[in-house]
Amino acid sequence: SMLLLPKELLILELGDNRKNISLEELNRIKEKYGISVLAILVSSAFSKIITWKKYHELKGEIEENSERISKYSGKENSTRFEKLLFEGIMEDKIDRPTLQELTGNDDLIERLKPI
Repeated sequence: SMLLLPKELLILELGDNRKNISLEELNRIKEKYGISVLAILVSSAFSKIITWKKYHELKGEIEENSERISKYSGKENSTRFEKLLFEGIMEDKIDRPTLQELTGNDDLIERLKPI
């Protein structure tokens, strides 16, 4: 779980020291990152955001209220094609007319300006 939701990111989401965490907060993080509520709790305990005692308390509450845990409904979108297009245009491997032909998207072309 620490690989999917590193300590630094978890601290940004929850803060660095919590006495309690609501199921709604856990569900929001679950939806945002696609990681289970229990994995978020384990990460929170390992990161010392909550104590292990609090982890066990919350785990028990979650097991009792499993129907209130949201089912993951986030969308997974492949970005590989867009990444390859970005790289191709920035490295002069694809010219703009070819990009237009491949995507049919003028908005994408406008976003592909070098910084």
